[in-house]
Amino acid sequence: MPNKEEVELKLELAPASLPVLKKVPLLRALKTPSKHTKEISVYFDTDKRKLRKKGLMLRVRRIGKRHVQTIKAAGNSAPFERDEWEAEIAGEEPDLSLASGTTLEPLVNGKLRRQLKPLFETRVRRTVYPVADETRAIALTIDRGTIETGSRSAPLCEVELELERGTIAELFDVARELTRTVPAHLAVKSKSERGYELIDDRLDAPVKAVPIDLPAAASTREVFQIIGRACLKQVVGNEPALSKAISKACIRCAWVCAGCARRCRCFSVFCAMRKRQRSRQSSNG
Repeated sequence: MPNKEEVELKLELAPASLPVLKKVPLLRALKTPSKHTKEISVYFDTDKRKLRKKGLMLRVRRIGKRHVQTIKAAGNSAPFERDEWEAEIAGEEPDLSLASGTTLEPLVNGKLRRQLKPLFETRVRRTVYPVADETRAIALTIDRGTIETGSRSAPLCEVELELERGTIAELFDVARELTRTVPAHLAVKSKSERGYELIDDRLDAPVKAVPIDLPAAASTREVFQIIGRACLKQVVGNEPALSKAISKACIRCAWVCAGCARRCRCFSVFCAMRKRQRSRQSSNG
């Protein structure tokens, strides 16, 4: 399966805001027409969530008569970037022979094949607007539908901004332009994360800090970005519950994370390292 790095930004909004969203000047100015599809995506894992525990997602999406298998892997605690492998397959069941060369490959064996099962699915009406000019190409996707487990369901209404060409800063530029007109907020949970929460009856549960993967070859700047993004993901992940005043635990999680972002020792270390770098530059100058 071909590999690419998916760089994507999500916004959540109320369904009642969709008519206003479609009148945003950015979309009204587009010359290329939007595309509309109905998609059903089935997410597979074992009862013990073996794939999820490894930071993996396995999905088969039906688009008309086509079936597309996708494997995704999160890395370095980055909320906007994931490795992705995608290929068209013959039917509704995953084709694990295509896991070769992906991060799923080490887990594939007879036991996994026997235990793998569909856990939940999403059903959406998808509209894709191609936002492109000389400096950027961004697929602006509006998804409206539901996440379903068989016994539970939850509404889904979100905007995805996927970077095809350009920089992450340009994704945020487009997001800011949308939110000037439409009441929407940043979302860091994927559809699969929300599906697992739904099936485990943990929607809007407190989001706790997770271990951070720091590559040995990462620069000081990259390490700082990874830690900052992890803090951002935890704070934003607790926002829905905070806005509904669901749990004191959510408030504590967000407060602890924000406090760490301001005061934890790693930030002091980065400041000290930066001062030393400036001092060496001054000495060499």
